Amino acid sequence: MALTKKYKCVNFGGCENAKKKTVFEIPLGEKLICPVCKKDMIVEVKGIDWKKIAIIAGTVIVVVGLVLFFLRGRGNAPVPPGGGTGGGDTIQVAPQKPGIDSLAVDSGQQARQEPEDTLTPAEARPAGDGDVQEDPNPRMVVDLGYGTYTGRLKDGKPHDPNGTIVYKQAHQIEARDVHGRVAQPGDRVSGNFEDGHLINGTWFKKDGNREPLTIGGGE
Repeated sequence: MALTKKYKCVNFGGCENAKKKTVFEIPLGEKLICPVCKKDMIVEVKGIDWKKIAIIAGTVIVVVGLVLFFLRGRGNAPVPPGGGTGGGDTIQVAPQKPGIDSLAVDSGQQARQEPEDTLTPAEARPAGDGDVQEDPNPRMVVDLGYGTYTGRLKDGKPHDPNGTIVYKQAHQIEARDVHGRVAQPGDRVSGNFEDGHLINGTWFKKDGNREPLTIGGGE
């Protein structure tokens, strides 16, 4: 069987093949003319380039897959930075000077000293998700400037038997401590806080050692 190629006539003014867009075959080696009008006004009809179509389709699939992967990654919630156990907002306040006995903060203003060496109450958001809380006194995450406090508040001041402060800079643990102990960056103090003051607890140092704390005497 002789090999052939497909052609169309483009003699639109004088050929029925051209008017009907008829495709005809001419064996290889024969004269390239239209079998109806006998003119050489013909063009080869090439078949579909399936290889090119497959490459284009594969590229489209890869691009769509990358877009879906990127959008799915954007949907993941970021991990909250810093210490603390809750997912609540951290309130940024002006850093306090070492030695000031104040664990309370005043949101949006610089800390100011109040009677008994404490600060005014802070506005803080609950550590849990949403604004409705079943617990009337939920745990909070509060930025104290020198460290991050996690626990409950009373009148805006740390007040929790299981409160925790993770220190970001050197700071005296409790102004009423007769020993004047100072925590270093990376240290953590967990214990009983009442009205903005540490009563007792444990000092976890960044070198792995720990020290019990009883304020006002003893340890």
